[in-house]
Amino acid sequence: MAQFMYFCSVMEASGKNATFRFKQFEVRNCRSAMRVSTDAVALGAWAPLPSVCRTVWDLGAGTGVLSLMVAQRSVDSHARITAFEIEPEAAEEAAGNFAASPWTDRLSIAEGDACLLCGQLGEVDMIISNPPYFSDKRQGLRSPDDKRSLARHSATMDYAAIIHIAAGHLSPGGLLCMIAPTEFEEDITWSAALHRLHVIRRCYLCSLPGRKPKRIMLCLSRTASQPVTETISIQSASGGRTPEFQQLTGAFYL
Repeated sequence: MAQFMYFCSVMEASGKNATFRFKQFEVRNCRSAMRVSTDAVALGAWAPLPSVCRTVWDLGAGTGVLSLMVAQRSVDSHARITAFEIEPEAAEEAAGNFAASPWTDRLSIAEGDACLLCGQLGEVDMIISNPPYFSDKRQGLRSPDDKRSLARHSATMDYAAIIHIAAGHLSPGGLLCMIAPTEFEEDITWSAALHRLHVIRRCYLCSLPGRKPKRIMLCLSRTASQPVTETISIQSASGGRTPEFQQLTGAFYL
């Protein structure tokens, strides 16, 4: 179950020619290889904001939905958000979504390899990422669609690369938040420990109550503390969203 299911409130047209409507913004998704997903919306709603949130990086931005969600949540701090996207058409689409949002003055797109572009920058208070989750080594065949393959596989940006960027650029109170298949949890925590980053919050996502979680959301910091762990089920047995998932995403879904 690659992306659980789509829960955006309204989807106009069909296929990739879609506009996803949220309470305060819209996301056009007709050119980006990776569509708006439950993974991204869950992370954007759950990711803790640092106490000082002046700058945010969205690594592997796709349509820019994570950047838009953080922009909505960080209105009081006026955080400036830079979205990094390697695929040109996705970067252009994200830029259009930013321009149509209420926070266009705080959002910008950087087209290219984040691993290279971030090296030219200074400190950042928050990094958020819904990174590629198919590894050629573990998952086998790549998608025949080159753009979708680039977006979904870890050949361009893996968890270790994201952690390396965070270790080099996070401010002292900064946070790294990401979502991953649960099978990668051990690899991520090990890589983080090597870079002196610590898991301070984790949330397991289950498709249904009682099911084994398929995704984990992690928040990492330079400062160690006892991790806060929770589990959220997305869909109830009756088919609707669970109360806890509704509470998590209530500021975004119509």
